[in-house]
Amino acid sequence: MLKLLFKSLLLFVLFTHPCRADEDIISHHLSDSYSGPIILLSKRGFDVFTFSRFFNDAGEKVDYKGYYLDDKGRVASRDGESFIDLSLTKNVLWMFLSILILILLFLFCGLWYRRHSFTKAPHGIVNALEMIVLMLLDDIKMNIGEKYKIFSPFLLTLFFFIWINNMLGLLPGAGNVTGSISVTACLALMTFLVVNINGSKHYFKDIFAPKIPVLLYPIIVPIEIIGVFTKPFTLMLRLFASMTSGHIIIFGIISIGFLFNSLLADSFVVILTAVMLVLEFMVSFLQAYIFFLFSAVYIGAAVKEKE
Repeated sequence: MLKLLFKSLLLFVLFTHPCRADEDIISHHLSDSYSGPIILLSKRGFDVFTFSRFFNDAGEKVDYKGYYLDDKGRVASRDGESFIDLSLTKNVLWMFLSILILILLFLFCGLWYRRHSFTKAPHGIVNALEMIVLMLLDDIKMNIGEKYKIFSPFLLTLFFFIWINNMLGLLPGAGNVTGSISVTACLALMTFLVVNINGSKHYFKDIFAPKIPVLLYPIIVPIEIIGVFTKPFTLMLRLFASMTSGHIIIFGIISIGFLFNSLLADSFVVILTAVMLVLEFMVSFLQAYIFFLFSAVYIGAAVKEKE
């Protein structure tokens, strides 16, 4: 009975991450895929149809309206005609869901504060969010200084967006948004733009004309310029690698339960998977905080005036 229960738990996790029989379940979960109607804009107008049109009754790939699925699972035109793919993918849908959750969450908190003003101490989720926001604001003040109010909305949004998407990615069947290199690259690019657009003259002077002997300029200046780009690159890579590796480990552990047909192996898999999920919950918060904190440090170093 216990053996059947453990197998059922493993099958639940695997089958709530659906994929076709010819696909690897781990890579399918980590990669982005179409979810919802296919929406294509070409010279002839909009073409809207379901993803299933690319498969016949036998499950084989077929063309539809001059379009087909390439080896990477993307829609391509058979005659080479250019088009814009406006289809919603799994990651995009879950990203929209995370944005909706954030809006509703903070609207609820804002309405609570407006209704109770200072007559009642916050409790529950409002109290938890207030504690987190105040903790983050202290870090922003410490790293940025008197200009912290300008950058607080960006940094707080960055933290909560990453944290919510990290948490949602642990749900069965969810999109692994922060495990997508394109998403982490966009987040890092925003930090890069905020840092360099708001950089003070001292920030750029330290890069292009540091107070060192002129003979060292050919060595130090290129290093400083490279450092401007490596900082957001490490932000991108750290978040992507951390969230991807956790998912790979969890699915790898679950797969062990189907290699060894024994109650002992199933028990080991369930316990270890539960431990890994707890660790992933902690990593979800930690990685969001690290991305937020390093962004605050980089912004603070760029906007602070020399004393």
